[in-house]
Parts: sequence; structure tokens; C-alpha cells
Amino acid sequence: MKTAVILAAGLGKRMGGNSPKVLAELNGRTLISHLMHSVEGFFQRIIVVVGFKGELVKEEVLSEFPNVEFTEQKEQLGTGHAVMMALPMLTKNSEVYILNGDTPLLKRKSLEELGETHKSMNSDLTVGLLRLDDPMGYGRALVNNGLLERIVEERDADENIRSVRLVNGGVYLLDVPDLKDGLSSIGNDNTQKEYYLTDIVSVLNGKGKRVAAHVFPDNWQLMGVNTPEQLKELEKYV
Repeated sequence: MKTAVILAAGLGKRMGGNSPKVLAELNGRTLISHLMHSVEGFFQRIIVVVGFKGELVKEEVLSEFPNVEFTEQKEQLGTGHAVMMALPMLTKNSEVYILNGDTPLLKRKSLEELGETHKSMNSDLTVGLLRLDDPMGYGRALVNNGLLERIVEERDADENIRSVRLVNGGVYLLDVPDLKDGLSSIGNDNTQKEYYLTDIVSVLNGKGKRVAAHVFPDNWQLMGVNTPEQLKELEKYV
């Protein structure tokens, strides 16, 4: 069963408002509405992780997609912690795609291609990546022969790692047993004291699992929105 876990718990302080970031509007439609319309029909189940003013996100989503399910991240303890909130809702036979609610231009065809890479590489986890000329602000992806060794958040990276142009796009594909196994070993020993979902790459590699890299052809599909400037930039691609 194809299941989406969409992370939509963030406030988005740099957006300058006092509402959930995924409710920012892009050409007359909220970010999360754009995403939901793009992936409509691809998943059998969609679970949205809400947090700050989650009722507003629920209202927005359910107005168009009444079958979507929700879980709540009451404390903002990182992306790994957000996914943990969805674990009790997942069935063992689910193939889980983890997406970010602030990537409005992600296309269904790209998710299909991600799934093809997952199968052809016989991987336990496949991560969507971007290749950027200016990777500032993104976690750097260390790849060897199509396999992803680890992702290092910029704030935790040294000068050599910051020079890497291949970055984390924030899309993950794996089965529920591997997701549970990986999340159970993620810690918060980092500068932010948060549970990074990116750490699941190193964790599963350490357990002998096969982690594949899938580079998206169009960077704008996985561009997130953290500032009004980034929102305006995405208007070019709608």
C-alpha cells in the first residue's frame, strides 16, 4: 500500500506571519493544496503531520480531500520526531513516501520515477536529492556509485562537506519495518538537539541496509519555502 506521510507541523517564522507555513499562498492556492493536487491518486493513504495551529491545516486539507488522515507533533523536536508521530498509524505492508508540505511543485511523475529507482537499485531506502549551484542552507548528500552514505546538515558540516553540491531534497521512500528500525536508533546529539530524519541514512547504512540516491531532474520540484523571497521565486515555475 502506497502511503504518504506529509510533514506540515512547522510555523515558518521567517515567513513573517503567525500561521502554519504550509498555508502560505502561491498563486491563489496554499502550498499544501498545491502538493495534494499534484500527488492526488498516487497514494492509497495520506497522513499529514500537523503541529502549530494544526486545526487550520486540517480545515484547509479536508475542505478538498476528506479522506486524508492526521497526527499531531505537539513539540517541535525535528523532522525525525515528526515522522515518529505517524508510526502508530502505519500498517506493516505500507510503502511509505515521506514528503514536505512546503514543496508545492512536486510532480506525481517524479514520485513514480523515485519508485522505479527504489526497485531497480533493490534498495531499502531511497532518498530524493537535488544538485544545486548554490547549496547554502541544505543538508549535503555524500554519494558513492549511486548509493547514499549519509546526509550532513549544513550547521553540522565542515568546510569540505559544505563544498558538496548534491543536497537533500527531503523525499524518502522505504517500507514500514525499515522506517521503524531506523527511527528507533536516531538520537538528538547535534547543535539543535533535534531528531533529524536525515540521520536515518547513516543508521540504516550502519545496519547493513542498502540506501540509494535518486537525483530529481528539476530542482524547483523540491524547493521548499522558508522565506517570502523563496515563495516569490517559486512563482516562476507554477
